[in-house]
Amino acid sequence: MRGGGDDHYRSLCPGATPGVLSVKELGVLAALCERVCPPADEAHAGAKVVRVAERIDRELAFHTPRMQSDLKAALLVMEHGGLLHLSATRFTRLAPEAQDARIEAMMTSSSELERQVIGNLRLLSLFFYYVDERTWAAIHYEGPFQPRKAPPADSRLPEAPHG
Repeated sequence: MRGGGDDHYRSLCPGATPGVLSVKELGVLAALCERVCPPADEAHAGAKVVRVAERIDRELAFHTPRMQSDLKAALLVMEHGGLLHLSATRFTRLAPEAQDARIEAMMTSSSELERQVIGNLRLLSLFFYYVDERTWAAIHYEGPFQPRKAPPADSRLPEAPHG
C-alpha cells in the first residue's frame, strides 16, 4: 500500500503498543524523533533505542484530553503538512534528507502554526530523549545524584575537639 497503512506506521516503531496515540500517530512521532534526536552511533543511544515516541505516548495518558488532541493535531500537520509546501508526499515516506529539509522548512516558515508544531514536537522529543540515562554519557553528564565528597582537610585549621 502506497498511502500509509498501519503496516507502514508499525514499521516505524516496531514492537510498540500505542496507548493514547494511534499506530499512525506513534509512527509519525517515531519518524520525527529519529530526525531531531542525535543519531545512533557509538556515543549516542538513538531515539529508537531510547524509545522516545513510546515514552511520550505513555506520558500523554497523564494529561488532559485537550493536550492529547493538540499533540495529535500537531502530528497530523507533521505528516501531511507537505501540502503547504506543494508536496503530496507524507513526512514518513520521505528520504531522511528530505525529512530534514521538511523540518527546516517548517522551522523557517512564515506560518506561525508550522513553527509552533515543529518547535514543540522537537522540544518534546529532545526532552524525553535526554531524560533517559543512556543518553547522559554522550554529553558527559554523570547524573543528578552524585555522592558528595568530603572536602579536603585543611592542615591550617585545628582539629575539632573530641569529646
